[in-house]
Amino acid sequence: MVNDFQHSNPNSRKNSLLARDETGAENRNCPAKSRGPRARLALVPVPRSNAPEEAQYFMAREPEFVTFTGIDDWTDLGQLRRISEDYPVEWGVLFSTARQGIDPRYPGTETLAKIITGRLSMAAHLCGWYSRAIMQGETITSKIPVDLCNFARIQVNSRNPVVDLISEFRKNWERRCIAQTRGEFPQSDQRVDWLYDPSGGRGETPKAWPKHPGGRQLVGYAGGINPENVSAVVIAIDSTGPYWLDMESGVRTDERFSAEKCRRVCQELWPNL
Repeated sequence: MVNDFQHSNPNSRKNSLLARDETGAENRNCPAKSRGPRARLALVPVPRSNAPEEAQYFMAREPEFVTFTGIDDWTDLGQLRRISEDYPVEWGVLFSTARQGIDPRYPGTETLAKIITGRLSMAAHLCGWYSRAIMQGETITSKIPVDLCNFARIQVNSRNPVVDLISEFRKNWERRCIAQTRGEFPQSDQRVDWLYDPSGGRGETPKAWPKHPGGRQLVGYAGGINPENVSAVVIAIDSTGPYWLDMESGVRTDERFSAEKCRRVCQELWPNL
């Protein structure tokens, strides 16, 4: 039986999918560095006008990891590996039958072949026909261009996710799945990791963020997050439990995936790593 979160590079010491929570227990829900027990509260810098320098830092719970979505045909995978060695990150790869190799955010066949052998912790983000087929209980095996077992998690991008169908789909791959919500986080069904994503890759920041559902449930936040506002977003989320951040439009420059922006985000979140 394969673990839900199997690291694509088991020899990597710094970016293990096994993180530890406050008690030191192993937590398989995030591709974080194995840093042992650590304080989840971090000093996050938030610019404030007319405030003394010492008042510009606030205590906020740091994310377990960040997912950077939209690796494309121009991405230098070597840069991504170097970021992975330094920070707890997951790389999101977009899949669509209609857009693959055409839309800049959906890498072509040659790039996909390099990505799956690139020794990165990754999540497959299934869009368009793939997600519709899953929501209808159909198989996608004959059309998906890669083996999804190469990914640690699988996100099914649907505005109306049906967890029973996603759970049935998951059995084929033995991977943890992610489902999107546009409202509060569902607490009654934790068979998937819930991602609050009202933006859908459009780079729109919500006016407010839903509260963490409590306990150790891992949830995600997406929507207009970028290097310039990530610290303020962490403060605004004010999470009481484990969470991750997902970014897509906010880490692109001229519609190309920017490893530089990804590193800047990490430096904002973890300045002491």
